[in-house]
Amino acid sequence: MKPVQFKINDFQYTINNKLTLIQACLKNKIDVPRFCFHEKLSIAGNCRMCLVEDLKQVKPLASCAINVSSSMNIYTNTVKVKKARESVLEFLLANHPLDCPICDQGGECDLQDQSLVFGSDRGRFYEFKRAVEDKDCGPLIKTIMNRCIHCTRCVRFSNELAGVNILGVTGRGSKMEIGFYIENLMSSELSGNVIDLCPVGALTSKPFAFTARPWELKSYNTIDILDGLHSNIRVDVRGTKIMRILPRVNQNLNEDWISDKIRFSYDSFRRQRLYDPLLQLRQQFIRLSWKAAFVAFKSVVINSLKSNNTSFLPLRGFVGNHIDMETIYTFKKLTLLLGSPFLSTKNFFDFTAAYSLNTELPNLSKADICVIFDTNIRIQLPLLNVRLRQSSVKFGLPIYTSGFYSNFNYYVKHLGFSTFLKVSILEGTHWFSSNISTKFSQRPLFFFSNVSNSDLLILSNFTNVITNDWFGLNSIIPNQNDYLLHTFIVHSKNGKNQSLINNSVDYLLNDDRSIDSKSSFSVYQGHHGDANFNLVNMVLPSTAFIEKNALYCNLYSFVQKTKKVLFNVANSRDDWKIFTALAHFFGFAKSFPHSSVDMVSYISKVSPNVLFSSNKPFSVFFAFEEIKYFSQAKSRLNSFYISDSITKNSKIMSLCSSRFKSLSYNFL
Repeated sequence: MKPVQFKINDFQYTINNKLTLIQACLKNKIDVPRFCFHEKLSIAGNCRMCLVEDLKQVKPLASCAINVSSSMNIYTNTVKVKKARESVLEFLLANHPLDCPICDQGGECDLQDQSLVFGSDRGRFYEFKRAVEDKDCGPLIKTIMNRCIHCTRCVRFSNELAGVNILGVTGRGSKMEIGFYIENLMSSELSGNVIDLCPVGALTSKPFAFTARPWELKSYNTIDILDGLHSNIRVDVRGTKIMRILPRVNQNLNEDWISDKIRFSYDSFRRQRLYDPLLQLRQQFIRLSWKAAFVAFKSVVINSLKSNNTSFLPLRGFVGNHIDMETIYTFKKLTLLLGSPFLSTKNFFDFTAAYSLNTELPNLSKADICVIFDTNIRIQLPLLNVRLRQSSVKFGLPIYTSGFYSNFNYYVKHLGFSTFLKVSILEGTHWFSSNISTKFSQRPLFFFSNVSNSDLLILSNFTNVITNDWFGLNSIIPNQNDYLLHTFIVHSKNGKNQSLINNSVDYLLNDDRSIDSKSSFSVYQGHHGDANFNLVNMVLPSTAFIEKNALYCNLYSFVQKTKKVLFNVANSRDDWKIFTALAHFFGFAKSFPHSSVDMVSYISKVSPNVLFSSNKPFSVFFAFEEIKYFSQAKSRLNSFYISDSITKNSKIMSLCSSRFKSLSYNFL
């Protein structure tokens, strides 16, 4: 790659010679219309809308398909270019139906916008328009194929990024169609992205169909906490209802994409919600005020202390998904002040790297070998899986997997299912050990479901997993919230003391897993009524991530803030505010902050690196009942669409799970 000097509209620019003409124009803020071109997809050159003129050439040039050279002087606004674009639009609109008033793409349609600027003021087509049969892509994507202009963005995305080679082009001329070669469904965890890619209304969102217009919506920028990467998203709201969720560009995390799980599970925020504090008496729940609920909980705690004749509270905590930094901090602090015997502040990990992702996504292509141990990346981190696929297909990265053998959408070599396989590879007794040794691999890449300190030390001794310019160790823990749970050092101790467990008070913090509770009293604090709802003695309603301004830390230790998009549902409250109020009832008011601003300053005092530095934060571990925690989290991988309290209450996700499961379309 070398810089070259060339001219655009008689102005001279210095541009990398690997760029195409359209990229050079866009980089210098010169607008060039296009339909088929997209930065993340391969070049197609189908639409011919990006034509520019070179005085040395007789015909206009397709700027998306020609690289920059030093001898060029191109023009984007001559009469010849304008007439060529007008003619292209006339051909594109020849068979396009005039149904803009009923099209869901109306107001956001590239074809509308470009026809207004570059098109003719009248049409000359008087023949019959062709008709194309609509395709059944599943419960998420609605197709109106009469509108298709054959830009092939959807085909290239499904083949190159999603890795689902089921879309293609058949026929020629007026009989050309985009569809499935055989009857099929768009079975991909990223299928919703073709809706954003489609420049016309041929592919639209089926749940969003006929519900709202873009100009009626108010947009908020927030993050997706259903994914361990915390992809950047945009939430569109009308009134008090979420209408749709779209991706927000972040080149270091999710690029232009998001998973179907967050895109279509927005209907769950108004279903099966908990509205008021509840207390179970004689197998029936009665509604309480917050003050009455706190008084009842305090009396239970006092009675528990008296019955056990101890000075500490036998409190067990069970932490589920989607917990923010403020909540974990206040929960830990309250539990410590109450003196729970199950709480230990000893850190069981010496290295932060043992439970986080350390290889940045743009650097995955620099690896020379990749090994995946016992984890299904496609389900847990689908956008990380996209980057791995690109590294494998484009850059020839050899990928090996052991133990868990997923439905990979790229070529991998399976090493075996043996439980001792990882041990033998790390000990050097397996034939594959030499492939990752310092002699043969300079930049090895590892993905683990769980890493111990001993594994980390062995790897660093005989491989180049950690060098001055490379960090190839990555841990993918089943629960997306685990990195943040690790961050505040709370650990279970005395977990096997059954005499205390039988008389303990269990506190379930947004935990929807089935827990064998032998406690005398249990509390569930969460935003949805789930499996544990009928098994507890008290319910405290909290807000979901979409209803609060809160800090979340992703697997790369990058802290981002959610935006309050919706108001609190009924009497629900933020989790950290509930624990702060409880602390006031127990007489610990001075030890707790009173506002979210104070909360940020409190957390930053614990470790300034967490909020105000890009470095790795201090080592953290937070998981009550550690063995039970990890074993149950692994069982969550049985379904991509239904995996937590939010997706379980989504009608759209339930429909996806049943439709794709019945046709054997899954990612396991």
